[in-house]
Amino acid sequence: METPKRILVPTDFSESAEKALDYALMLAHEFDAELYLLHIISDIDHHAIDYSLTESMVKQYRETSFNNSKEKMGNEIKKRPETKDMKVITEIRIGHPYQEILNVTEQKKIDLIVISTHGRSAFIHQIMGSVAERVLRGAKCPILLMRF
Repeated sequence: METPKRILVPTDFSESAEKALDYALMLAHEFDAELYLLHIISDIDHHAIDYSLTESMVKQYRETSFNNSKEKMGNEIKKRPETKDMKVITEIRIGHPYQEILNVTEQKKIDLIVISTHGRSAFIHQIMGSVAERVLRGAKCPILLMRF
């Protein structure tokens, strides 16, 4: 395996995702790699009709979610002083988490994905499946699957 130069860390801001970020930062520092921190806001368009959501309600959800996510990402970086010495790129997207992770992996030519396995509850895992599992099946680069 070649030394990674671009490391992707998807985050849902859970405790396990924070631990995965810490590990990825250590790797990025060790390998002098760029770190991509990615958060995906789940797309609710397909639920809008089911729940009688208006276009303005969906727009408000997106704006609020984006602003909250941007603030959280900024806080994740601020509380880690080691990020000052490395290139950290943050991105927020709207869509299906596993699909967007795979899209970013290809678009940014990611060499390594560091992802935690426990971001959601067991109940939601049973309904929706695991994002980490889907990324593992679809990724074309090495994945470091972190279990905490």
